[in-house]
Amino acid sequence: MDLTPLKNELANDPLSLGYAGKTAQEKADLLNVKNRTKLGPVTQGALLKWCAAHNVIDSLEDDENSSNSSKQSLCKASLELLRSPQAEPLDLGDSDVMSMLDNLAALNVITDTVRDDLVTRATISISRAEELGYWSGIGIGYIHNAEALP
Repeated sequence: MDLTPLKNELANDPLSLGYAGKTAQEKADLLNVKNRTKLGPVTQGALLKWCAAHNVIDSLEDDENSSNSSKQSLCKASLELLRSPQAEPLDLGDSDVMSMLDNLAALNVITDTVRDDLVTRATISISRAEELGYWSGIGIGYIHNAEALP
């Protein structure tokens, strides 16, 4: 496992978490607490619940034949995503997906409030350790080994 990102995190403290003067355990605790957020995937079931709560499918179908070609294309693509039998979870962490959602709001297919509700549903809590790529957390051994790197 590459401990270079951890070494840099501890040495530079880019988020000012206050590693200086802390024990290895205190540093590990700071890194492992789930106090960060990121956008993650929304399951097909959760996406359909969001659609039902806000009449999104009706809005997409209403604008599917819009005279605005951008709106028409976006609505058709969105409906295809919703109807696809091989639909994967919709990853709002993907900039293309967020752009699509933002464009639906900008074109008044959905409101900003409706878009924001889906964003809220996709927001997950993670730790700084997870942000750095240490998905199973960081123990004091990792701290000691990272700090010992040249």
